[in-house]
Amino acid sequence: MILQESGLIAHTYLVCLVILLLLIFIFYLYTKHKKYIRWDNQWNKIFHKVGLSANQIKQLSHDDNVWYYQGVSTCVGYGDWENKCDTSLSVCSGGDTYGKPLQQAISIKKSIDKGGEHDLCPLLYRSIS
Repeated sequence: MILQESGLIAHTYLVCLVILLLLIFIFYLYTKHKKYIRWDNQWNKIFHKVGLSANQIKQLSHDDNVWYYQGVSTCVGYGDWENKCDTSLSVCSGGDTYGKPLQQAISIKKSIDKGGEHDLCPLLYRSIS
């Protein structure tokens, strides 16, 4: 009887540990992972060039792969312009690559003008209105 109770306790600790790690991962994804555009960098100049206002630029952020506006995905891929982009996951501004910064900025502007989500957004990620 003691072995069974100890095994049950060990499994309970393991389940609690897995839940805790999952919560930490979710916290990382939704808080620390998104980056905001700094006012002193090149992106700011590019966004102004395509016609975004200072207020709109303040509401832009990105994670490792996607641009966000007001915390919601625009479906526009974020990445180094030379890197291959998966069109089933995001709008690739450079065709099969993420596209140069100006191309990404133009796509983001289109997304914002359409209400925040690019009209070519892959079906998998379309938001429900």
